Amino acid sequence: MRLQNKWMQGEYVLRPPPLPAALVGSSSCTLQQATFDTDIGREGYIAILEDPDYCAKLTSLSPFNFHSKSGAIRTSHGLILFFVFQIFEGERNECTYETFLNPYRIETIQMLSGAGQQSHLKVLLVNSVSAECCNWWEFDNTFNLNEVAANVARAIGNKPAGRFEDAQQEVRDNYSLDDLLQAQ
Repeated sequence: MRLQNKWMQGEYVLRPPPLPAALVGSSSCTLQQATFDTDIGREGYIAILEDPDYCAKLTSLSPFNFHSKSGAIRTSHGLILFFVFQIFEGERNECTYETFLNPYRIETIQMLSGAGQQSHLKVLLVNSVSAECCNWWEFDNTFNLNEVAANVARAIGNKPAGRFEDAQQEVRDNYSLDDLLQAQ
């Protein structure tokens, strides 16, 4: 059953959970979970983490187009799941982020599956220094995240997991951002 999670509570500053220490001050994009409305419960969202100056620039881009590309790559350390998120203002690509997920963690599959069942996907722009939400947008959920979860779970099968950090490094060493965008 599809979770109807479109924000209907009027104007609101969403408050993401505290940032893990490793993400403080970073420029990145991650898939996360939080409860923004207790009537809805826990939902998946995308957090764009940026420094305060770049947050101000991205906030001024409203409206913009948000694109996502996902895929899985088999490495010598096991399968790795990637997402490339892009923000376009008109035809101009303003920024691109890549993020890697460990598909051997059941939490990853559950998060993707849960987010895939939502009617909408929130994208929060978070100041990575103060951990405050600078702005947020909501998109119709056409990102097929539950399909991604099902496909990657099938691809893993009973194969053992390797070290995720090593798999990540192998992908970074052998694939450019353009390679990820072109992956089938």
